Amino acid sequence: MIMLTRSVADIIYESKYIDVIGVEAESVEQLEKLSFVDSVRESRVGEFQNGEFLTTIIFEPHVKKSALVNNGLVGWGDTRIAIIDSGINPKDITVTDMIDFSGTGMFDVCNHGNIVTKIVRHFAKAAQLYCAKVGAYNPDEINVMKAIEWAVDRGANLINISAGFLRERKYGDKTISCNNGNCEMCELVNTVISETGVAIVVAAGNRDNKENSIDCPGNAMNTVTVGAVDKDMKIADYSSIGAPGGIKPNIVAPGNGYIDGKMFNGTSFSAPLVTGVLGAILNKSGNIAKAIEYLYNTADDLDLPRHYQGHGCINIERLVGEVTKNETLNCDSSRQNQNS
Repeated sequence: MIMLTRSVADIIYESKYIDVIGVEAESVEQLEKLSFVDSVRESRVGEFQNGEFLTTIIFEPHVKKSALVNNGLVGWGDTRIAIIDSGINPKDITVTDMIDFSGTGMFDVCNHGNIVTKIVRHFAKAAQLYCAKVGAYNPDEINVMKAIEWAVDRGANLINISAGFLRERKYGDKTISCNNGNCEMCELVNTVISETGVAIVVAAGNRDNKENSIDCPGNAMNTVTVGAVDKDMKIADYSSIGAPGGIKPNIVAPGNGYIDGKMFNGTSFSAPLVTGVLGAILNKSGNIAKAIEYLYNTADDLDLPRHYQGHGCINIERLVGEVTKNETLNCDSSRQNQNS
């Protein structure tokens, strides 16, 4: 597959994981004539999954991080989290490394990535953060794919993507469809997760409670896809819903709240809440797969179908209780085996 963008015949991206090359080219026809090319299409432009966001962070319903802090679960142990978004304001947030794939500079002109990064930092203050800018106001598909591979190269345990791309759009006389997580981006995400062990947390999207409306790459099988609940613990009226009988979203979390007194809402903000909490417990859990298992097993069932709520709504206090109890038992058992 060749993914096409802009005007000059230059290779700008070649995946290490799947058979995709991104190029800048003037002529689609010339590319389609090449014997080794399977297909050609334009790189999608997506959306950052926010509603309104205008550093005190308050979620509704209230999310207590005290259980994490009181148990020393704040992201110690070389926890590395990558945020793929609209950039950051470096004077506001200290990060380990950052890169701009958009050509517009790291500064976050729309304040989306800055807020997402602050939410991650709020829950995992000891983690190392890596920020990749993939668009000033809208994310570019190739930039996101490049950023995923960049994050893996930097040893990220977790990647947060609070952005999405429509699963169906017209390109000339063709229709690009991704009904089963089979587009190139979803293929890359699935492959990276299965081959490297990194966890990729993705906002489900804001498609007004429409069924089967989760955006790419949130509909990729291996992601942790996050929907949103409102202050009444109901599925937020903007949150995307999965296909009946499907497994997406995987979990829901509060997506409404205030940062420095200004309102925000959107699955863009429920996703980094989950990312930050996973980062906070990762070291104690032992590995990211176990951390995700704890997350799912301690979620509150909202008595809704799976394609609305996934495993349920995140419950930090129950999560911390299970992590600290089980991992303490594991440590005690290990010591007994060593002494016997």
